[in-house]
Amino acid sequence: MDILITVAGKIAEYAVVPIIRQGGYIIHCKSNLHMLQTRLDELKATRGRMQNDIVAVERRGETIQPDVVLWMTERDKIIGKVEELLEDDQAKMECLHGFCPNLRTRHQLSRKSTKLLEVVVEMNGRVFPSIACGGRAEEVFLVSAKDYGEFDSRISTVNGIIDELKNLDTNKIGVYGIGGVGKTTLAEEVVRQVIKDGLFEDVVMVRDVKENPDIGRLQIEIAEKLGMSALESQSVAEKARQICGRIKNKKTLVVLDDIWSFFDLKVVGLPDVATCKILMTSRSREVSNKMGVQKEFQLAILGEKESWSI
Repeated sequence: MDILITVAGKIAEYAVVPIIRQGGYIIHCKSNLHMLQTRLDELKATRGRMQNDIVAVERRGETIQPDVVLWMTERDKIIGKVEELLEDDQAKMECLHGFCPNLRTRHQLSRKSTKLLEVVVEMNGRVFPSIACGGRAEEVFLVSAKDYGEFDSRISTVNGIIDELKNLDTNKIGVYGIGGVGKTTLAEEVVRQVIKDGLFEDVVMVRDVKENPDIGRLQIEIAEKLGMSALESQSVAEKARQICGRIKNKKTLVVLDDIWSFFDLKVVGLPDVATCKILMTSRSREVSNKMGVQKEFQLAILGEKESWSI
């Protein structure tokens, strides 16, 4: 008897239950479609909120997390599929001018709506800890398509600087020359090249350091370009500790452009460690030496032949 009960149970499991399930698709077709419409409306509302957050992130110059971008792409595909299914559902659910239900069409619509409902609910329940990567906006000169002037004297200097940046024993490099000779442009080209070659994980360029710089402002600019959280309310010493902690664990190039007088790099948070390279430009060789450069490059006025090529 037990065997018969077991066999009967298996027959019900494999035959009767699927039949009931399939019949349920037909019976509950309208309610399934209604539920799908409700959940679709919720997903669209979530899309609207997410889009507002994305606009805010992009206005800050930050980038969107890759998984958020993927979610948005898949979300739009699912919304399109659901809208397509619901668009003509009433017309497809009936035949013979409404006198008799088209059971096959009801079954197909209900079954598809049930499967899509699961996807929509799962997608709408997705939670992202943050939609922003915490990345920083790209420098304007990196976006520009303008080519660097290929003068022999400048190209050789760029190559020499990059060679020193690869040198494990060199942490501080100086470029000096009179105002207007092209130190900033040369530093920009170095940045382009090291980013292109992937020599550093982080590259930061601070312009117009000038004389007796505001250390707090300098720290905030460096921190922002490293993608760190805002440090405005913290002391100079605390900013320095956080910047140092961020830099010491990653290969980082910091370019300090147009320095007019000596200041202590350690106070800023730029340590003497192998992971941190510092490129400084100055009008004065004396200032460059006071900053402790280990290798210096003089940028002279272009020769007569190169000047005529401009």
